[in-house]
Amino acid sequence: MLPGCESRSDVKRVPLSTSYRRRRLDRDLAEACGSLHGLVIDLGGEWESRPGSVRPPQRADLLWLCLNPDSAVAPDIVADVAAGPCCDACADAVVCTEVLEHVLEPEKVLAEAYRVLGPGGRLILSMPFMARVHDDPRDHQRYTATKLSALLIKVGFRKVAVHSQGLYYSVLADMLRGGLARLRPAAVRWALALCAVPVMDWLVRHEERAAPSAFVASHVAGHFVVAHRTDR
Repeated sequence: MLPGCESRSDVKRVPLSTSYRRRRLDRDLAEACGSLHGLVIDLGGEWESRPGSVRPPQRADLLWLCLNPDSAVAPDIVADVAAGPCCDACADAVVCTEVLEHVLEPEKVLAEAYRVLGPGGRLILSMPFMARVHDDPRDHQRYTATKLSALLIKVGFRKVAVHSQGLYYSVLADMLRGGLARLRPAAVRWALALCAVPVMDWLVRHEERAAPSAFVASHVAGHFVVAHRTDR
């Protein structure tokens, strides 16, 4: 984690509590957010019950504003993520994590991110792919890396880099982890976890270190994107 990027130290780390993709997403966010400065608009962000372990950096050179249509999550700005009140080209960065799957018109959200970014500004984006359906408040779609790149370029972004967050073994491990976490009684769940978790950990570590085969690479847990707005 880069200096200046905060993580909750009170998060209890138990084997079945956090998905492998979430751990990868937290690492990617920590690295990307540690270098941000100026005004950051967090589309769909929230201060209450913020998922994951990464928290916005607290620095004098950075102002982080959460924009969310749900006032219950205590955002700084209560507004539609696809049509907020922010001025054109006002932001140095836009963060949009785990949001696109929950909106009916993702392209409008990407166009809004492009609109509020100043020239050279960065969009940091994440989206699940092979993940369970989860309402927040609704779950509408999953996109491949090809689709994400095409949409970002269509609304004006350039230098689009889409990174896979977990391949075949991460997908498999998260499916097993999710199933184990819901087993009852607890004694059976933890007995199986003691055997399964070390194997799942090894498979995911091996996947991250080895050059993937075409089969392994064809399964993706999710995507992490960094895209730039160039001068018009």
